[in-house]
Amino acid sequence: MSLHYDCDKDTILARVIQEGPACHTGKATCWTAKPWRVHPAIDELLGGLRRAEAQAEEGLVHEPPRSTIRRVCASKLIEEVCELEMAVRSKEEERDRARRAADVLYHYLLMLFTPECTFQDVADVLERRRR
Repeated sequence: MSLHYDCDKDTILARVIQEGPACHTGKATCWTAKPWRVHPAIDELLGGLRRAEAQAEEGLVHEPPRSTIRRVCASKLIEEVCELEMAVRSKEEERDRARRAADVLYHYLLMLFTPECTFQDVADVLERRRR
């Protein structure tokens, strides 16, 4: 369990192990469905992957995106991490390092896109480590 307040201390968020509804409407929560939004670009990427997966399940595309992603992404992710590491060692310009870091994050998110381990699962682990 943990308690968090916002910047002007007019809202408190209690993170608990819940039993039963928490909202006066009888719903499990009063909060939005996506309370831990990281960045709109990541939300859009993950949304696009979910739409592509749904199209594959409906037979609108030949191969599920996951199959393609798994074949390509592991080696591409390693390549991008190496490029980022070299950029940091060589003291590349910040904007170039940011671009390389974005490449790492992009390919990581593509590779992570599975029902077994979601981006939310990773965010939950990071939240627990923060405490």
